[in-house]
Amino acid sequence: MVSDASEPGEGELKIFKHMKSIAERDPAASMVAAGSDSDLILLGLCVPSSNLHVMQSTSEGLGRDECLFVRVSDLRLKLERLSIQQCECSNQCRL
Repeated sequence: MVSDASEPGEGELKIFKHMKSIAERDPAASMVAAGSDSDLILLGLCVPSSNLHVMQSTSEGLGRDECLFVRVSDLRLKLERLSIQQCECSNQCRL
């Protein structure tokens, strides 16, 4: 994929849009997004892949090399369970 500054849009959004098109063609495709922005995980939730991982620096500027490695499909399942549990308590489930 090549997309320079002449194509409008934020780089992360263009990359995740491309990842989403790959996942729609092949849901089992393995992909990794790496960066220091916290919105990478949120953008990853929009990609329908069971094998998308986000690697994010957790200690930028602190002199340590630590990363957060998130399998997005696992996070999606945990969020769905949390949403269902909250709905069962209130009987107003809207997913």
